[in-house]
Amino acid sequence: MRIFLRAVGIALVLLICGLEDRNIPPRHTRAIYAAAIGPKEMWLVPGAGHTEALGRAPQEFERRVTQFFGAIHASRSAEFLAVH
Repeated sequence: MRIFLRAVGIALVLLICGLEDRNIPPRHTRAIYAAAIGPKEMWLVPGAGHTEALGRAPQEFERRVTQFFGAIHASRSAEFLAVH
């Protein structure tokens, strides 16, 4: 995993993991988060299994995803305006 993350370099990372996920355990999500370089966010969803975050907490899911991509968009827009 670390080799992959080093090869990718800096990336924007939003990790959403159910604490009851048995396919990709939360410890893997934590390891990816710790190894990621650059803007990153992690949300561990209580009571959710694999791919169940949206169904378990739809409003919080929408808020977090929208906020993450909104912040990236705002940052990129500011960078573009500073150059032009």
